[in-house]
Formats: sequence, structure tokens, C-alpha cells
Amino acid sequence: MYRRRTTLPPQKKADVISKVAYSREENKQSVLLSNTELKLNVSNNPRKIHCSVCICIVMNTDDELDIVSNNLSCLQSLFEKSFIVFVIDSESSLVEWSTRHENSLTIQTTFTEEHAKRNLYLKFVHDNKLSFNYMMVIDPLISLKTPLKPESFDFFRKNTEFNAMFANQTYKYYDIESLVDDKKQVYRIDDMEVKQKKIKQYQVHIPKNSGLIPVNSAFGGFAVYKTAVLDTGNKYTTDNHISFNLNISKAYSKMFIDSSFIIETNPNNSFLYEK
Repeated sequence: MYRRRTTLPPQKKADVISKVAYSREENKQSVLLSNTELKLNVSNNPRKIHCSVCICIVMNTDDELDIVSNNLSCLQSLFEKSFIVFVIDSESSLVEWSTRHENSLTIQTTFTEEHAKRNLYLKFVHDNKLSFNYMMVIDPLISLKTPLKPESFDFFRKNTEFNAMFANQTYKYYDIESLVDDKKQVYRIDDMEVKQKKIKQYQVHIPKNSGLIPVNSAFGGFAVYKTAVLDTGNKYTTDNHISFNLNISKAYSKMFIDSSFIIETNPNNSFLYEK
């Protein structure tokens, strides 16, 4: 049962992560590839955003890794402190690539369901909550294959009061399945023909100057959550982001799509849009 909370408890931050999320004994489905003491990346960017972020990525593809790495470096430079958690398949060719990143942790897993993989990085964030102000959840296929622009993250500098912020796209907003507000609840529709018609209807361009759009759930390839609202009882389920987001919305509210939090639409992702 999630009850609405009006205030959030203060948190102390730690520069060194001394408590890791998994061991072979705790979870035979996952293996850690890192030292037991994990240090946060500290940015020397004079215009850095003064907060600590945990960047969480489930990696399923091994193409265009150079641009993915460049985007991650760019992202880390924007924030005073940061850390990356990669979740990859146990037989993946990405192991060597992921472990080359400093200030990161690679979790290998035999889980095949997406929500089970997401719960691996979520447990890491729960176990190290005092080290981070925010958890960033990124779909690399959507958000790391085109260049990230620093100005897309200006909402951190605007003193905007939010508990979760979701990305927009340069083309149409594609992620209608995860989008829930007072009018849009496509995930509840069982008839596939009706669902596809609704998705096509809702897949529209959101202009950059549209401001904050209140939602109960969204994703859009990039989500930012305050760690203070990540209750340990709230896990990802088979609907991926939806139930997870709705639980946060019920307990804390203040969830938005920021129209200026823009991810450049990759032409290779045209399959995401209803024809």
C-alpha cells in the first residue's frame, strides 16, 4: 500500500560506495564485475550540476559503442558526481567494453526478462541510496545512439520541483505504452487493433516550448528519479515502467515530461511509430 507523502527525508551523501548489491551467494543469477569498493566519478567541469547521479543501463546491443561511450562521458561531465551501472547478459560480448569504463559496475545476469534485469540495477541503487541524489534510467537504443546535448538537462538548473522527469523527442513522442495521465491509459486496452489506433492517435510531436507536462507514468527512453522516492517495496514488474511509475505517482506525485528535455530521434528507430 503506497501512501502519499508531502515531505521527503534528508539524505547524507557518500563519495565511496562500500556496500555492493550482489554476490554469488546472494543471487546466483548475477555476477559482479568490479572491486568491492566503488568510487564515484568527480567532474572537473566548471559548469557542472551539483548533484550525484547513478546512471543505470540495460545493454542488449553491441553496435555503435563509440557514440554510446562518448554520450556517457558527456553525461558524466555534466554532474558533480556520477556512477554507471551496466546490466548485461552473462554471455554478452559487451563485458570487456563495459568494464573499461571507470567509475562503473557491470552486473552479468542470466535473466532474460527486461523487468528482472531492471530490478538488478534498482537493488544496487537501493543499497547505495545515500550516495546518490538521482537515478537515471536510460534505454541506450533510444537515447545513446544520437549525441546528447547538455542543454537538455537544464531542468536541473531551474530549481524545478520534481520527483521524476521524463524525456521528449525531436520527432513524435513514441512511448505511448508507458504514458499514463488522466486521458491516456493505452496499457489497459486489450484489443490490439484498438490499441494500435490509440497509439497512432497519441503519437504526436511535443514542441520544445510546451513546458512541463504532468503524468502518472512515462519513459521516452530517459527517466530521472529522485532516489528519495525509490521505496524498497516498489519493483519493476512485467509491464516494465508502468506499475513502478504509478506507485511513485500515488505516493509522491510531481512527475513530468519536460518538453525541453529532448532526445534526438534516431531514424533507425522508425519501427517504434505506428504506420
